[in-house]
Amino acid sequence: MMDQHEDPKFEQWLNDAARSSYHSPLPTPREEMWKRIEAARRSKRVIEIRPWMRWALAAAEQGIPAAMTRVGMIYHNAIGVERDPGVAVMWWEKAALRKDADAQAMLGAACLLGAGVAQDGIVALAWLLRAKAGGSALAEPFIASARASLSGEAIAEAERRAAAPLADAPTTEAPARPIPERVS
Repeated sequence: MMDQHEDPKFEQWLNDAARSSYHSPLPTPREEMWKRIEAARRSKRVIEIRPWMRWALAAAEQGIPAAMTRVGMIYHNAIGVERDPGVAVMWWEKAALRKDADAQAMLGAACLLGAGVAQDGIVALAWLLRAKAGGSALAEPFIASARASLSGEAIAEAERRAAAPLADAPTTEAPARPIPERVS
């Protein structure tokens, strides 16, 4: 019978074939890009994205909220630049005040974790609640942690701040930093 067939060489051949990458699907261009970025990070090489970064900074400096958010992500994730959470927070705050929900979520997460800004649970929850109301999926994973770190009174204060007009939104105490002129 076929299920009783035992041939060690054949079984080894099947194991080797299963482990090989010969029939595995090719990576998507996005996966390939992230592999290259990770390899460059591991080898400490600078990633060449200057033209793209110039356009992103130009758009952010023109006041385009989505570009501001992306520039914040670039500095947060160290994509082609030195990691600088303070600069990331600066860009997220500018975009958050212009109603970009993803920037509000990232600013809230930074305030919750104290990354690039003083840790403040009330300010964090207020921004996260604004982001969630604005439709950002990035806020949801942080909201429970923010609530858990606060008392009932502090949660009520954060909810009050989140419901207030954006002009009254809490601001961070992020240190002002110059933006590097040379992106490498």
